[in-house]
Amino acid sequence: AVLVLAGNVLYPVLLRWSIRAYLWCIPIDDARRLWARHLLLSGRKMYGFLFSTEQTTLLLLTQLAVWLAQAFTNYIFLVHEPWRGSIRVGGNLSELVECDEDPDCRNEMR
Repeated sequence: AVLVLAGNVLYPVLLRWSIRAYLWCIPIDDARRLWARHLLLSGRKMYGFLFSTEQTTLLLLTQLAVWLAQAFTNYIFLVHEPWRGSIRVGGNLSELVECDEDPDCRNEMR
């Protein structure tokens, strides 16, 4: 899943981070440092996927918000009891698993 996101949504974020890591590794007096700084500051003119710092940060925060919303939604549907048609408010996952394995408990829920 991480590789899919790295190839799609998070590609601009990972690209900027990799350039920053490259910038961090090269010596201060090297000419490649000037090129890397220029690429970070005005890279959008040369390469379409290199966003500004603000756009990259917004993209990362938006993706994190989507991940949290997806995790919350998955959690809600994980505790959903299909034979009742409602969402279980209390209890934990182990109780659901025990009830699924016990035929008497399952019949009582119907």
